[in-house]
Amino acid sequence: MAPLFPWRRESVLALLYTLCCFSFWLPTAYAEKTAGDYFVHSLPGAPDGPLLKMHAGHIEVNPEHHGHLFFWHFQNRHLADKPRTVIWLNGGPGCSSEDGALMEIGPYRVGTGGKLSYNDGSWDEFANVLFVDNPVGTGFSYVDTNSFLHELDEMADQFIVFLEKFFALFPDYMHDDVSTCLADRTQSLTVS
Repeated sequence: MAPLFPWRRESVLALLYTLCCFSFWLPTAYAEKTAGDYFVHSLPGAPDGPLLKMHAGHIEVNPEHHGHLFFWHFQNRHLADKPRTVIWLNGGPGCSSEDGALMEIGPYRVGTGGKLSYNDGSWDEFANVLFVDNPVGTGFSYVDTNSFLHELDEMADQFIVFLEKFFALFPDYMHDDVSTCLADRTQSLTVS
């Protein structure tokens, strides 16, 4: 049986590692940040032409245990009849939502050598798409190693903190219609 994705897992990991090595990823002493601090100015392997408008980085959700959620946000490419934001969470548990960004509904696909190409039919065509590695400790989100979450209530509380801080940073999206997509590798896609 042929692999589901024609590129090697190592290529995807190398691309994500490079993406995360930008200054927005490095943990720093918490200071008031602006949307501009999260703006992605360049992306390794990006197709020729203008870069899609995107933001990425970490938002602190648990200062006591250094818990930060990683997000990658793509602004929609075309005006839609009504502004909308899709929040994408991969399940598993413990599966990075960046899988959704690079292998499912995101605007890019990873090819040989980490070269990116556009994904025809990407959801960012007509919606803002927000990929979040949730809970802390999943994907590129991080927390002190002795502070992983074990209860859904804790995860929900931290995700609410994330959303409050995200919409404070990006108030233009606060009044969008919001849909949440939960992609679980063992079940079908759930959209609400």
